Amino acid sequence: MFFLAIYFKATSQGAESFSESDMPFWKSVLGVTIAITYFSVWLTLLIHCFKTNYIKKRAGWVLSLFFLQWLAAIPYILAVYIPSLRDQKNVL
Repeated sequence: MFFLAIYFKATSQGAESFSESDMPFWKSVLGVTIAITYFSVWLTLLIHCFKTNYIKKRAGWVLSLFFLQWLAAIPYILAVYIPSLRDQKNVL
């Protein structure tokens, strides 16, 4: 979302658009796709962190996910998100 806001602001102020730049179109589409995918994963992790009772020190995880983003997302996925999904499958 942040990437799209920056892109539209830059093009409205006279910067080159995707069609005018020398960068191949597939690289532009790939960049937008990666940005949207990362944003959706990050938002999913934040929602999981708020809703779950599985973790201790929730405030620390929320703050680290919010400010450190992908640096905190990788340990959160490995330490909290995957084990919580594994435990839910055993309950059902």
